[in-house]
Amino acid sequence: MDTVSKILDMIHVRSTVYFSKSVMAPWGMEVVEQPDICRFHLIMAGSTWIRLSDGSEEVELHAGDYVVVPHGKPHVLSSEPGLMANSTHNVPGSEALPVPKFEPRPAPEQSTQLLCGYFRISSFAPDLIPERLPGLLVVRAGESERPGYVSDVASLVQHELDTMGAASLVILNRLTDVLLFCALREWLNRSLAEGGALAALSDQRLQRALSAIHDSPERNWTIESLAQVAGQSRTAFAQGFRRAMASTPMGYVTQYRTLLARRMLTETSLALDDIANRTGYSDTNAFSRAFRRVIGTSPGAFRKSSRN
Repeated sequence: MDTVSKILDMIHVRSTVYFSKSVMAPWGMEVVEQPDICRFHLIMAGSTWIRLSDGSEEVELHAGDYVVVPHGKPHVLSSEPGLMANSTHNVPGSEALPVPKFEPRPAPEQSTQLLCGYFRISSFAPDLIPERLPGLLVVRAGESERPGYVSDVASLVQHELDTMGAASLVILNRLTDVLLFCALREWLNRSLAEGGALAALSDQRLQRALSAIHDSPERNWTIESLAQVAGQSRTAFAQGFRRAMASTPMGYVTQYRTLLARRMLTETSLALDDIANRTGYSDTNAFSRAFRRVIGTSPGAFRKSSRN
């Protein structure tokens, strides 16, 4: 598996599409801050400007373009650059799922149609990706490394909006999952190629160590044994690993084991002893202590809440 695939495979995401609206110029809409989510906007027709409320970034988007606003930063969508908002938009908390509001597509002479929603990203190494994302992650329909895929997905989205029926909301949510991963793939490829903060991930020595952890999480890994796999000294390996992964080697091992445990607790009926053995812990007590340190609750409680 290539480096980008390995990184993306670490990320679990759940999309919620809740808002489709047609607007006529002049218009402006403020989207309030909500740090625990990533907002997204797909321009179905027309054009819009988007700017972060702190003024650090402002770009124009056209039909077929797609933008992700990481960390739920406050921002303004408007028909003209710098235009003040005349409405405010918020998302209810997780305890009250938003009721989707979809409007029919505008006629060609009308201005803009937006499809909006948000992602909740769950990653076992949160500092690796989300903390390094730009303020606005933009994918343009005509400038993608794979031309046409955004417009292809947008066409499927538009079809669902036009023919809303059974399971349409589920399909819309999954289609926007695809858009997020495509956007992340483009950003990762650029970052790795341009020597950015993630470029160290392309180091073959680091990749050997990561592959060893992923392939055999049950092994009794130490910094020394991982450094040996990488073919480096203990010090050089530890320093390079932290620089690339925003985590110590053993911290990463714990986080990866916890990710696997979460999946097994959610998706299987394996006993806790079995999960402990498969994730490198000598007994259930050691597994439970490590799991609670990372997740904040016991494995049993996590399994019960995930099934509710």
